[in-house]
Amino acid sequence: MPIGIYNHPLFGVVKFKTQHNDWRRGDPITFIDGFSSSDVVNVTVPQLRRIPHTNGGVIKFHKRGQNQLLAAFEDIERLGLLKHIDSCAGAFYQRLKKPVSGALSKEPSNHSFGIAIDLNSDDKCLGCTTAPLAPVFQHHGFRWGKAFNDPMHYEIAKFIDNDAPSVKDVTMNVNSNPLAADVKSIFGDLFVTVADVGKIPGLKVTDIGPSEVAVDAAHSSETFPTLRFGEVSFAPLPQILGFAGLKSVFDNGTKILDADKLA
Repeated sequence: MPIGIYNHPLFGVVKFKTQHNDWRRGDPITFIDGFSSSDVVNVTVPQLRRIPHTNGGVIKFHKRGQNQLLAAFEDIERLGLLKHIDSCAGAFYQRLKKPVSGALSKEPSNHSFGIAIDLNSDDKCLGCTTAPLAPVFQHHGFRWGKAFNDPMHYEIAKFIDNDAPSVKDVTMNVNSNPLAADVKSIFGDLFVTVADVGKIPGLKVTDIGPSEVAVDAAHSSETFPTLRFGEVSFAPLPQILGFAGLKSVFDNGTKILDADKLA
């Protein structure tokens, strides 16, 4: 059985042996030193309970990365992106890497450490349908496998201890009146859906592009960059309100934003 030594960027030097007597692509491995499989624990991801092959949402994942995994899936749900997940091929599997090119790798897959998860592996494009999820996973410290032609694959590139969900619904009042608009705090910044920009008094959306929105007010027109998740685009709310001549105060504790006319 071949013995391998690998310097992992998160775990340091590990030593392992393969199952067979020669190097084989994707061969199962056993760690001899440098990594303990006992650090991989059962994590229940509520958003995956109804997804095939997840054992009711139970995923084996490294205990240090479980908060990142849970936070990512909670944000995915809050952004309405769960519809882009059709299947899950699991997370923890101790084996050598299996490059999409078909080449032999003598390095452990990140699945071996319980820090990677595969989604939509059966979508006939290696998981390309998960693209709308990528910005969320990346915010929570994951790397997207599209970089090495494996878009179903998401792996932790850095640990974020005590990570938490970063998407919250926000209530907005304009001139003391509730505004029926979809406003969210996303990754620490405030956004409003492009579809609801026109609900802000004095504003009218005139054009929507793939990465920007044109807005008219009585005094002028302006174009704003947008943030897109799936089919929904968001515009930066503070800049939009400023363009409308409104000042805003946001209470992060209550998630309430009050906007009023400038004096």
